[in-house]
Amino acid sequence: MTGDRFVQIAAPMFVGLCIVVALVNKLRDNRPGDVRTVWYFFSLAAVVTGLVIRWGTQAQGISETGEFTATTAGRFLSEVQQLAMDLEADFDLVVAVAAVLVLPQLLNYILCGAFGCATRPWLLGPGAAFVVWSLAKFFVFFAGMSVMWGICSYAFWGRPFEALFLYLAFATLSMTMATSLLGAYRCMDSFVSCVTRRTPAWALRAIRRMDAFATRHVPKSGA
Repeated sequence: MTGDRFVQIAAPMFVGLCIVVALVNKLRDNRPGDVRTVWYFFSLAAVVTGLVIRWGTQAQGISETGEFTATTAGRFLSEVQQLAMDLEADFDLVVAVAAVLVLPQLLNYILCGAFGCATRPWLLGPGAAFVVWSLAKFFVFFAGMSVMWGICSYAFWGRPFEALFLYLAFATLSMTMATSLLGAYRCMDSFVSCVTRRTPAWALRAIRRMDAFATRHVPKSGA
């Protein structure tokens, strides 16, 4: 790896590490459970990847140079890796599930609101949490896989240090994405409060009137 190439990778990697450390420290103070969950899934991914690599090597699905072979085990591992690293498919699935959870409630609120018997959607919060955590876990799992794959590439398959460094860079980028998602999600309450304070009074009154109209026939205890 040339000096320029090293700097091009190391600089963003260092920035990403700083972001991860800062966000994890922030979550540690306010949401320690989030930190435990993140590192658990990272550890789980690393351990599972190591076990899969060991099995793949014994089953001759992975060659001595770390490449997938043309055997049944090799083709199976290749397909599993592609599936596990397919962010687009994972994102589409998460959005589809969230849409099934949230959109019917919104449509129900609108339709029932015309008759004054609507109830406020209650799955918006859980839906947002599902999307954020699903994507965050994908990135964390990808990071754990990358670290273990990089270690095996360097320690057992004789690949140069550049390969390990690139895997670590991918892992850092993934952890940056995961912690950024969680950090933004945990700041959402403050963001909503800020937006509410800055929303013009006439707009807030209009929203309250529309909600009052949509729930006009619902007993106060059931609204």
